[in-house]
Amino acid sequence: MKTLIVVGLIFAVSYLSTRLVFSTRFSLLGFRYLFFSGTEFILLGYMLGPRGLGLIPANIVESLDPLLHLALGWAGLMFGLQFNRRTVLLYRRRRWVLAFSQSLITSGVVGVTAWLLMPLIFPAIDEEMRRRAAAILGICAGPTAPSSIHYFSRVFQIRGRVDRLLKFIAGVDGIPPILLLGLAAGLLHVSIVGMAEELPGWKWLLVGLFIGVVLGLLLSVLVGLDFKQEELLLFVLGVVALASGLAQYLHLPAVFLSFFAGVTTANTAWHREEIHKLAAHAEKPIYLTFLVLTGTLVVLDDVRVLTLAATLVLLRLLGKVVGNVIWRWIPFEPRARSPWLGLALVSQGGLTLVLAVDFYFLYSADLERADPTLLVVSAVVVAVLANEVLSPLFIRGLFPTIEATEERGS
Repeated sequence: MKTLIVVGLIFAVSYLSTRLVFSTRFSLLGFRYLFFSGTEFILLGYMLGPRGLGLIPANIVESLDPLLHLALGWAGLMFGLQFNRRTVLLYRRRRWVLAFSQSLITSGVVGVTAWLLMPLIFPAIDEEMRRRAAAILGICAGPTAPSSIHYFSRVFQIRGRVDRLLKFIAGVDGIPPILLLGLAAGLLHVSIVGMAEELPGWKWLLVGLFIGVVLGLLLSVLVGLDFKQEELLLFVLGVVALASGLAQYLHLPAVFLSFFAGVTTANTAWHREEIHKLAAHAEKPIYLTFLVLTGTLVVLDDVRVLTLAATLVLLRLLGKVVGNVIWRWIPFEPRARSPWLGLALVSQGGLTLVLAVDFYFLYSADLERADPTLLVVSAVVVAVLANEVLSPLFIRGLFPTIEATEERGS
């Protein structure tokens, strides 16, 4: 009963807060300029959780794991539904390649450097945990929050070709990290009782891909039937719950399975726009609820978390700058000449948090490494909060230079 009351209260607060949090009309004395994607709800969750005021005790936090898995699956489905073949073909292939490349370069810079630095921050770390930590830090460094570009385009009245380029990059550079998470979950898979070492890593990757495609086809068939909108919403929720449950049982990433379910549905369902509208209807309250519950897991009172978070912020800045410097030499983007273009892609947002929490659930079953896993995930969350604060500073400082470049080129 306590769990139901807690869930009800959190969801009610999240639902009532959606309009205020995701609006550009209310600045809250400038506070919206610091956190523009609702990530302040992480701090609320931390204060309410067992490491804060203790209003949500540890046993209730553990009982809320299925709700967190459901949110992970919902996020993956929402992201995958955006990519039907018509949308993909609107942009040239070279744009996609370069957008994916900058994400992979960022992940590579952060992952490799993190692997080298982990023994300095965690002296007692073993080789397996070192690989896992490097993998998740690198994977979580890749995505950019599209909300950052859209929000500050409206707030700062930023327009132009470079702004459209940045929106495209931020909208698609989450795809490589999701694929990398599926790959890492396969290669570094935690064995299941009764299945021990029967499946090699690449087969786990195929299992996750197969489940996602099948669930996507199932959803396409269900929404093609003649049902009311409320009933269709239950179908969407059921498929997400099934994907999340299978992911939890098989120790595979829920966002990976549901992402492919979303992509499959977007390219096979006749009513894909209707599905997207149904899923988006509940997206914001579920997202804010997810943020509060994520906050209840976070560790902030450990110096290793803060050290790793600061390191991650710096490495990601380096990775984004290096990964996006190539645009200045691309002839079909004549306005993107600033070598600091990557600084406009600092904000990470919700997808990074989804990847981090999914990673935590993948490896929390490994009790010997549960504590360092939580510390690494907490460092990612702290880094996301820091980047939310830094993002408007970099965007506002960078665009006068870009605008000057556009004026000289015109």
